[in-house]
Formats: sequence, C-alpha cells, structure tokens
Amino acid sequence: MGDIAFPPNDHVVTRRILERHAVQRPDSLAVVGPTGETWTWAEALRTASHLRSLGVAPGDRVLLFLPNGLKWLRAWLGDQLSGCGDGHGQYRLPRRDPASGMRRLGVRR
Repeated sequence: MGDIAFPPNDHVVTRRILERHAVQRPDSLAVVGPTGETWTWAEALRTASHLRSLGVAPGDRVLLFLPNGLKWLRAWLGDQLSGCGDGHGQYRLPRRDPASGMRRLGVRR
C-alpha cells in the first residue's frame, strides 16, 4: 500500500451502517437528487456488485476521480458497500496527478 495508513475494514463504522441499512431496506430510497432522480439501496448494492465484478475486493482502494455530484455519490456508495476504501481525487487537478494520487493511496489499476 502507499504511504497512507488506513484503518482495517472492521473499524470503519460508516460502512457497517450503510451495509446494514442497504440489506434491511433494499427497496427504500437511498438518494433523492436535486432534479428528482432517485436510487434505492438495491441500486446502490448493484453498484457494489459491479465493482466486485471488475475485480475490486474488500480492502482495495478505489480512487474516486469524479466531479462532485450524483455520479460521485453513486460511486462512493458502491465503494463503501463493496467493502473498499476510497481515496478522493481532486477532479480539477492536471491530468498527470491521478497517477501520483493512485500510487500514494495504494490504488491498483
């Protein structure tokens, strides 16, 4: 891993709360966007499943290099529900910086 220490997965309280809520209430609303777009917890769980299908495993680091907004939130929820840790990339940085951010955070390609 990179030069940043991350807590073990079992110490991440937010993740446990999200997972419990998603499993207990899959058909309830997880997100209501400013234009009325909605997602259920089941949809958030599908995003997590998609990340796992791409080879992302619990404990992996995922760099969320997206602008603030609903796409970022969807990626973050999927990341959390798949058991990953996320690193937040600054979307407006020059293009060369994502690679250095990935190395620093221990993100694999």
